[in-house]
Amino acid sequence: MRSIINNLYYLILIIFFYYYPIDIMLTYNGLASIHTYYFLIIFSIIILIYIIISSQIHQFNFLKEIKNSFLIFTLILILIIFSYLTNNLNHIMDKTFELYLLYLITYFLIAIFIIMKFDLLVKIFDKNNTIYFFILFNIIYYYLLFYSNNFNFINSFIFGFGTNGAIYLISTIFIIFISLFTIIQNKKYFILLSFFSTILVFTLGSRTGILFFILTLSYTAFKIYGIKKYLLFISSLLIIFFFFNATFSNIFAENERIISLLSLNTQDSSYIARLHQLSNNWTFIKDHYFTGIIMSEYLVGGEGTYIHSYLSYLQNYGIITFTLINILILKLIYLFFKYNIKNDFHIFVNSIFIYTLLEFIFSRSYAYVHLLIFLLIFEFYYSNLKYTNKKDFSCQ
Repeated sequence: MRSIINNLYYLILIIFFYYYPIDIMLTYNGLASIHTYYFLIIFSIIILIYIIISSQIHQFNFLKEIKNSFLIFTLILILIIFSYLTNNLNHIMDKTFELYLLYLITYFLIAIFIIMKFDLLVKIFDKNNTIYFFILFNIIYYYLLFYSNNFNFINSFIFGFGTNGAIYLISTIFIIFISLFTIIQNKKYFILLSFFSTILVFTLGSRTGILFFILTLSYTAFKIYGIKKYLLFISSLLIIFFFFNATFSNIFAENERIISLLSLNTQDSSYIARLHQLSNNWTFIKDHYFTGIIMSEYLVGGEGTYIHSYLSYLQNYGIITFTLINILILKLIYLFFKYNIKNDFHIFVNSIFIYTLLEFIFSRSYAYVHLLIFLLIFEFYYSNLKYTNKKDFSCQ
């Protein structure tokens, strides 16, 4: 029975991290047999059943290691329930609220699912065979990309979802997760895999996504190769960019979102809009800083006009939850620097942490709850390091 449970764990991880981003594109192209909304409902039920069954077989004691994250999630859930019972959600559509709540519950269940058998994730990493899944993922992804709009990929894909808007951003963290997982697991192909992963992230059209991913790759290269090979790696990239500058310029020219970031153009419409959103929402925060109001950007400027930074948590969840989030972040940063463990899996977790933290603080909002839930996983991992031999990791 234990073997079946473990194999099911592997299968669920593969489905979530490799199929879920593909399912979003299938839904976008009208090819999905199950819409992403219903996929998440079914997936949540399966994970919940797995957690219940697995808990009957093995005793798990991990709540003490995620007490900060668990408290944050509990407060958010209480705030949502209170808002619903007091009819304080009239400013948003029922479908929008349902999606938000669905994402919140699904990602929380995923986080619990991952940490309850975290040692199996380490074993997957040690098996060194995920490169085949990564290759298959790329083949399917690029086929759908060409199928959808003949590689005029950015604007159509990003804004083609109507009320679902920037759902492509939800895919970014999962694609970067499997990219870093494969890159670090297959170090001898580091440059080749880094190149294809960077192109993959580029096609998603997230400017901060590609910027933070490149910064994360720089950290990863430094930790794997040391300072000398790291400098050689960076020098090689600069030489390649110099000789193929015209080619890169043509590629970037196809993507106005990316080129506006590289040019640091302060007249960029998105940049100007975000400044207005910050100003307008900050005025709102000053009047509702204690309890906040869920999805309050709808009251200020409408859908998508939230603050594009973690200040949006203050606006939507209030000062108490926001303070706890800051305490959690400071704790994670402290543990990040405290444990300097020289193994590949630790480098992988640190790399994902760097990317997630950059997105969480500087780029995304409360609406992208998957980033908040990732912090739960990091709290579990870093807190458990004090119980391990600091060379290998097991949560049991």
